[in-house]
Amino acid sequence: MDGREPPDDPVDFLGWYRDGWNALDLDRILDAYATPCFVAKGGRVLHLRDHAAKARHFGDLLAGNRGQGPHRWDLSDVDWWVVGDVVHE
Repeated sequence: MDGREPPDDPVDFLGWYRDGWNALDLDRILDAYATPCFVAKGGRVLHLRDHAAKARHFGDLLAGNRGQGPHRWDLSDVDWWVVGDVVHE
């Protein structure tokens, strides 16, 4: 894996996503979201219909982070729980 592709494992994916925010890597953050996608902001649900809308939204968030000074995102321990029956293949 070259670091650009999101990992398949959900816990590894969360770390990969966090690292994108810490590196201010807009491309990695965008790669983490499907197109179109929904995000929650300020109690509202936003529909980001295309890549350009995602880039504007997350680019604005990164610009705000830069303007506020250094940021460091982290995750606490992640527990994996199986809910329901075994997945049928």
